[in-house]
Formats: sequence, C-alpha cells, structure tokens
Amino acid sequence: MKQEIKIIALDARDGLAFIEDSKQLFFLRPPYDVAGKTPCHADDIEEAVIKYGFRRADYSFNHYSELIRFIKNEYNQAAADDGVKVPTTEELTALLDSASENVIIRFLQRIDDELIPGGNIDAAESLTRDLMKLEKLRENKVLLDRSLDILFKCMDYRKKKNAWEKKFRVLDFRKKYIYVGKKYPIDRVIEKTRIIQQRGILFPILSH
Repeated sequence: MKQEIKIIALDARDGLAFIEDSKQLFFLRPPYDVAGKTPCHADDIEEAVIKYGFRRADYSFNHYSELIRFIKNEYNQAAADDGVKVPTTEELTALLDSASENVIIRFLQRIDDELIPGGNIDAAESLTRDLMKLEKLRENKVLLDRSLDILFKCMDYRKKKNAWEKKFRVLDFRKKYIYVGKKYPIDRVIEKTRIIQQRGILFPILSH
C-alpha cells in the first residue's frame, strides 16, 4: 500500500508547508523539488505555528504532484483574499477621515492583534502606511507613534522569519554541496549562488 503524504502545517501566504512523508517530517518551500525539501523536527513545526503564522493542517495526498498543486492553489487563494480584505487609501480616507482618535486607535489595534500574529505582514504594513497618509494621524503623536510601532513590528517579524527560514536553506546546501560546505563558509556559498541566479553565471569562482 502506498504511503500517504500529509501536510501538517501550512503558510499559504508564502507557499510554505511542513509535510510528513514515509513517517518523516520535512519543511517544504518553492520550488518544491529535492532542493526545497528539508528534514525537520516536530519542534520546528511548533515554532512555526506559534511565531510565524503557520496553521496546523491535516491534508493527505497519494501523489506528490497533488500536494504541490494544493499548496499552489492555497497560495493563490491567500493572495486573492488579501487583495479583497485590504482597502485602498481612498476607502480608508473615506472611512476614517472623520473618525475620532479612539476609532483610529482601535483600527490600528486590530492590525496589531490580528494581521501581524496571523503572519499577514504585507497587509499590516500596507494598511498602516496608508493610514499614515491621513493628516489627522500624522499630526497626532499618539497615533503616529502607534503606527510606527506597527511598522517596526513588521520589519522585526520579517527579519526573524527570514533568519528562521534560512536555517533550512543552510541544511539544504550542506546536504547538496558537502565538499563546498566544508571548504567555504556556508553563508558565502549561499550568497554566491544567489548572484549566479541573478546574473546567469554558470561556473562561478569562489574567490575573495
């Protein structure tokens, strides 16, 4: 009997997932091939759910292609949902231009309490920046400080999540390029590879 492949945690907005395959746990990210599939531990999943906007899931698939198609569909749906939920600057202006300070504070509170913990950082940042275009917000120190605090939280969230995700990229490079990983610092190898992808250089020289 063929072993099912399961998604046990998912970040649809970034197209990331934790899966169980043949009773082993893996972190899966684009391009969803061997290079994007890294062994992980249950603690990694717990951390992702608590800190980085992953939601627990229980989806089973008979084929890897089905699983990838599902993740891509979830990613597209999340992008569409975000587009519907985030109002335009004009809509915000019409909604809050005559609102009291307390109403705007509650609006900012919802961004802080709901969007950021849910990992919806793009929407949180976009809404906050649009709110900061309101003259009444810019002239109110309490509102301005609260808005800036949210933007700093968005920056900090991205920084921490990128650092967290980087450990899986490092594991991938150590697995794929054992000799190179021993000879050169792994961060340098990753950076060189990124430059290769951007410039299209086929045979880079790892020089100083």
